[in-house]
Order: sequence, then structure tokens, then C-alpha cells
Amino acid sequence: MALRTAPSRRRHDAARRKRISAPLRRGEGVVVPIAIPEQAVAAGLIAESAGVHSSRTLMLAELRPLLVACPAGINVAGYRAAVVEENALLKRTAITRRATFKWVRQLYALDPALSVFGALRRL
Repeated sequence: MALRTAPSRRRHDAARRKRISAPLRRGEGVVVPIAIPEQAVAAGLIAESAGVHSSRTLMLAELRPLLVACPAGINVAGYRAAVVEENALLKRTAITRRATFKWVRQLYALDPALSVFGALRRL
């Protein structure tokens, strides 16, 4: 005959196993604060740890045709118009075009006044 444990003990053990073995869900994890110098932020680096940066994509398939479609001196509004209004990236819906622009902008700033993007644009 097997020994039975009290119901409260079983619930405690199940909750403990769940906490130990449960995988991290999206958005969970360890956040390590990093001090980013203001000079780096001014050059175009982003001081955020969330968003597109945590998705592990560089979006090069979107960046390449965007740089080809737009002249070198264009500003952020011009890049937005090329992606959202002119559909330079050949996205199916306006929602996808707006989201794609947002993500590419978060990754690359798309601002020639920022030295990081300016250098990338000249490559």
C-alpha cells in the first residue's frame, strides 16, 4: 500500500516543480542595466533592451532594398514614405508596412544626421 501525502503538500510540491521547470516566457528574463554613454546615444545607439533588439533579427532583407530605393540624403520622413506609402519593401498590407518601418527604424535609426546610420549608409 502506497503512502498518501496531504493535499496541501501535493499542491506545494506541484507549484515548486512548476517554478523550477517552467521555461521563460516571452518578455521574461534577466534584465541587466547597462550604462550607455550619452555620446553613444547621440551617435545613434539605442539605450533600450526591449523591442526589435530582443527578436534576434537584423532585417537585412528589408534594409537592402530600402537603401537601394532611397537616395542617400533622404531624411526619416522620406524613408517612412518609401516604406509605408510607396511600398518599396513590397509588403502586403499597410499594417505590415507600418510595423516594418517601425522595426527597421528601431534597428537602424534611418537618420543620416546620426553618425552610426550615416556610416552604414556610406558602406
